[in-house]
Amino acid sequence: MAFRKPLPPTAAGALSTAAAMQHGVTRAQLRNPELAAPFRGVRLAASGFDAEDPVQLARAYLPKLPLGSVFSHHTAASVWGLPLPDGTRPPSLHVTTPPPGRARRGVGVIGHRSVLSETEMAVRFGLPVTTPARTWCDLANLIDVPGLVAVGDRLLWFQDPLCTKRELEDAVDVTRAGVRSLRAALPLLSDRSQSHRESMLRVLIVLSGYPFPSPSPNHELTLRPGGRRVRLDLAFPTQQLALEYEGDHHRTNRTQWRIDIRRIDDLEAAGWHIMRVTDDDLRDGADLLDRLAVRLRGRGWRP
Repeated sequence: MAFRKPLPPTAAGALSTAAAMQHGVTRAQLRNPELAAPFRGVRLAASGFDAEDPVQLARAYLPKLPLGSVFSHHTAASVWGLPLPDGTRPPSLHVTTPPPGRARRGVGVIGHRSVLSETEMAVRFGLPVTTPARTWCDLANLIDVPGLVAVGDRLLWFQDPLCTKRELEDAVDVTRAGVRSLRAALPLLSDRSQSHRESMLRVLIVLSGYPFPSPSPNHELTLRPGGRRVRLDLAFPTQQLALEYEGDHHRTNRTQWRIDIRRIDDLEAAGWHIMRVTDDDLRDGADLLDRLAVRLRGRGWRP
């Protein structure tokens, strides 16, 4: 069904129904299926709108967001592009309102009421959100320690840091909730882990209880002859043993598959042994750790 009367140009983007009518949108147009209604009293063009995208959903909620409130928790993590564990991203928005305002309520919204300092609020892609450090602290009661490490690693990633380790430590010092998990995660953080799967693998090894040598994330190596530089997901340099996480794209992408074969062949020619790790290995961590212990012993490691 097409609009008989086109929308006024000023009505682009998400608008409250009251504001839309002020711009000349009629009640009949507000009921048109070409307009999405993600929240009560909010309308926007349905074309291109993805209600499963937290960032788009946050933009749609802006007309209802009270002054001084920010998107927080999982929603802020999505806006910052942080890797949340599978199955932990809720379909609802998280909104934090400072007192004396009330926590927001409504379908699709999880409200929080908390004091926020100016240093704990930021703007990202035009959206008011909690800062990366405050977001990390807010997640402490919602995800486990390995998940916190994966998020923290992304925050510190040396090629595109979103905050510093000191900022995380300072945020933990003033937070009230989830402090035990946050303090457990802090010493495990690394600025060299490129993906959340690599972070989860490293934490699994470090917290395993085995007296493994310390693994080096994204270990850089020069192959000779030729001097080609390669980067290993997780390495035990003394034992020349590397763990490489294989996502599905390594299997389904023909070019990547061929690159992987050549790369592993070159590494083995240089004296390295490669353990390839998949999601199944992460789900069955005990078996992976047992196999890793055997491989390390075979490479000269003695607990």
